[in-house]
Amino acid sequence: MVDGTDVWLFYTGNLKEDGRRIPSQNRVRVIDPSGPEGGIYVRDTDNPLIADSPEGYTGHFRDPHISRAAQGWRMVIGAQTEDERGAIVLYYSQDLKQWDFQGELVFDDPAQLPGGYMWECPNLLTFGDKHVLIFCPQDETDRCGYIIGTLDGLIFHVERGFTLLDHGTQFYAPQATEENILLGWMGMPAHDETPTQGWVHTLTIPRRLWLENNYLCQEPLWSALPETRGREGFGATIDVTGEGAYALVDATGAEVFRVVQGGGTISFNNGEPIACPDGEMRLIADGCAVEVFAGGGRIAAAFAVFGDAAWQAWEPLE
Repeated sequence: MVDGTDVWLFYTGNLKEDGRRIPSQNRVRVIDPSGPEGGIYVRDTDNPLIADSPEGYTGHFRDPHISRAAQGWRMVIGAQTEDERGAIVLYYSQDLKQWDFQGELVFDDPAQLPGGYMWECPNLLTFGDKHVLIFCPQDETDRCGYIIGTLDGLIFHVERGFTLLDHGTQFYAPQATEENILLGWMGMPAHDETPTQGWVHTLTIPRRLWLENNYLCQEPLWSALPETRGREGFGATIDVTGEGAYALVDATGAEVFRVVQGGGTISFNNGEPIACPDGEMRLIADGCAVEVFAGGGRIAAAFAVFGDAAWQAWEPLE
């Protein structure tokens, strides 16, 4: 979070004592983030800013996201109630240091909410007079999604119920900035078995977010990448207009990924069709990371794909 000339990073500390999880919310000041060393990081001597979870919530209390509010700042935190129900709580501050607990967000149409025993990684974004709440409900699938509406105090008036943010198999724990730029984690909780040597997971391309027809839309933000890794720097990137079926093949000619668009739907690897407005489709592959953008930004999908050799090209299918 940028406040004047100060840059602050907020994080959750996780301490376990006698089998009990004790969370805390803390911050770090970043000095000279554009400098040659990538910045100097100094922990606030007043940490923790928020010690432990409030009454009624378990130790699963984490992932602060900060946004501007009238005459101050809002912090949303993912939480679990003592009866093991996912929730999001709200704090308020006038100085980014002293935080006051406001309470749990209440939704006026609970039928449009997902289940889940814990709601992780919330992001509260503002687009004009609308609010978008992104979060990751932990359940059998752990799929990240968003809700559109308006926040009035602690009441969230729902206009679009929970909608998947990404239709791929590898997208979780996104972080969004005040400028509505989002970066996601290409990995899923407890899914660490990948055919790589010494590392797991990666990050998505930065995505620009906007609202259109009450959908949260996304597109790759090439300008946010280093000059040497711009749009032309990816192993295989093509733009497709209209209906079509394409396969990603590796250097041996083997098909490792497939996407089919047409008739108002899109599908991946012969999976179930997903409603998608016809139009331009952008197909991106870089190493094991594959991202697809379609439907005028309405559909985004991230996958981890592993072939036997380096990528070669996207090829049209008959």
